Amino acid sequence: VKANASEDVKIEFQGGEPSLRLDLVTDIVDKVKEIKPNSSFVICTNLSNVSAEFLSLVQRDDFFISSSLDGPPEIHKSRRTLNIKNTDQFFNNLDFILSEFGSEKISLLPTIVDYSRINETIDFFYEKKLPEIFLRPVNYQGFARKKFPAASQDTINWSKTYLAALDYISHKNLNSDHQLIETN
Repeated sequence: VKANASEDVKIEFQGGEPSLRLDLVTDIVDKVKEIKPNSSFVICTNLSNVSAEFLSLVQRDDFFISSSLDGPPEIHKSRRTLNIKNTDQFFNNLDFILSEFGSEKISLLPTIVDYSRINETIDFFYEKKLPEIFLRPVNYQGFARKKFPAASQDTINWSKTYLAALDYISHKNLNSDHQLIETN
């Protein structure tokens, strides 16, 4: 079967940490572009490896980043990076990406575990002048179901929290020069 080169294809690199094997990512990008010139790519990364090779991929118009951002450093550290060194590295790399490439180059996704702190996460997205937030609770997939078993099945409390968060975003949008869109 002959591939239609005009069809758009998006390929997402996930895994453990795909930035550890940028040689493979680059090979795949090059091969796919030969077959599907209109394709685009997303690398799902923890932003621990912002090497020259990584940045050369990010500079491409067809290459984007996806990463987790659970909120301000204290919250993010407790959920993701687990120590101050890794947390500082993450936020330094995030700030670098945002300053060099803008927010349109990176999609940042929080996972809400502590519902009582959701507004802190929303406020941090405003502080960073990010255009979008996709509010999501821990779901019953991957390692999260083992680490947060109760939260992953607490749909009633999540629904209440989510609706209150939408009201909070709406109020902030009315009273701010920056607008944040919830994309759920």
